[in-house]
Order: sequence, then C-alpha cells, then structure tokens
Amino acid sequence: EQSLWNSGYSLVAGLDEVGRGAFAGPVVVGAVVFPQNFTLIQGIADSKLLKPQIREELAIEIKKVILHQLQRRAEEGV
Repeated sequence: EQSLWNSGYSLVAGLDEVGRGAFAGPVVVGAVVFPQNFTLIQGIADSKLLKPQIREELAIEIKKVILHQLQRRAEEGV
C-alpha cells in the first residue's frame, strides 16, 4: 500500500475472496479501504485461519477505521 500512496494514489483497496473457485460454486469477494496512515490492528490475518469469535471481534474493530467496504457474491452464470 505504501508504494501506491507514495505514487500519488489516495485510495488503495485490500481484497480477499472465499469460496471453492469459479468452477466449483459461488465466490464471495470483499474489499476494504483503510485510511492512508492507519495503524494495523493487531491480530489481522487470513480470515480462514481465525477462530469465529476472533474474526467477529476484528470485524467490529476494522469497521471502526475503514473508509469504504464492499462485498459481492458471484455465482454460476454471472
């Protein structure tokens, strides 16, 4: 992110997906935009590696600091 901000971009999105892949079923993608000078929240990691309770607690903290968020689901035929 830092190299993009240093290049003049004002918004940089982080993306993650979950699903079995485009050929095996629906895929859900999420994106968030953090402020440029935010401090990384302790405990953020791949959501698949987190216990459900920790994931929910981090989601609350993340939503307090992000500028934008988006979730989309893609299914067969889309």
